[in-house]
Amino acid sequence: MTARIFLLAPLLAACTVPVEDACFAQATRELATVHALIAQAEDAAARGYRRVDETWVDLDVSDCYATLSPRSICTTQYETRRGRAVAVDVAAEERIAADLRARLPGLKARARTDYDACMASAQAP
Repeated sequence: MTARIFLLAPLLAACTVPVEDACFAQATRELATVHALIAQAEDAAARGYRRVDETWVDLDVSDCYATLSPRSICTTQYETRRGRAVAVDVAAEERIAADLRARLPGLKARARTDYDACMASAQAP
């Protein structure tokens, strides 16, 4: 049993994420989200519209001849996605981007504090 564990140890070690990377990802998750929202708002303001994805689900009903019962039916579900343009208020999108940009310094400071705390807890015995 112990021999098997020793054989699996290199494989498990290869799958682990270094502590620094894990702490960085955890500490900067909200910062990355805000950066993405700023980019979306700026893009929408520059274009004058926002792309909205819509999904339709269609159901195809047919006879099932492969079953034992002659009155059984089979269904197949199809998903269709399509994007459409929706006009935006350019001034509102610019305000949203500016408000989010104003939050960045506080988020950067908190991310640094969270990263340092994560690293300290990872190094503690």
